[in-house]
Amino acid sequence: MDNGAYFIGDLRHARHFSRVVRLCLYFCVEPVFIASRKPWMNGTIKDFNAEFEEKLWAREHFLDLEHLRREAKTFLKRHSNRQDWKYRNGNRRSIRHRKIPVDFAIDGNHLPITEGKVHLRREVKEDGTINVLNEEFVVNKSLAYEYVWATIHTKQEQLMIYYRGQKAEKARPIKIHEYKIDENVKEFEEKL
Repeated sequence: MDNGAYFIGDLRHARHFSRVVRLCLYFCVEPVFIASRKPWMNGTIKDFNAEFEEKLWAREHFLDLEHLRREAKTFLKRHSNRQDWKYRNGNRRSIRHRKIPVDFAIDGNHLPITEGKVHLRREVKEDGTINVLNEEFVVNKSLAYEYVWATIHTKQEQLMIYYRGQKAEKARPIKIHEYKIDENVKEFEEKL
């Protein structure tokens, strides 16, 4: 996701989790945010949004919400069929599929923070820090202008920062910060 306030959270207060992040954690989904002000890092969704705009939103005059839902469903089916070639060689049956029940209801204004992980791609500033939810964390001055992967572990109340050098096969943890959350973190419960 990108770093819009509606996705990531409050743009002023530190450690504020948005309703989108809370909902993801509630369903055991780990949200991933691209680096701030780097929209090209999210090219796939930018391409999808452009296609949605061109082939549906700009062409159709919707009579009501139900009309929009029907047309969007048709668009998504056609879009998915065009994307299917990417998955032909993969074993999609091994992927666990879950659906939200039709009668599911939740109070979007009172979602708890559930145990889980929130991932953020961040560029290290010249002073060796990164910004995570409106708060600066020290990484290392030697990594200025490099990208790191920051993961908030809500259950452990930690922020782990990972870095992968150009020749490294995988990222390695380089810094761990305490990340206290000002509300009780709920245990994950299977909801579906």
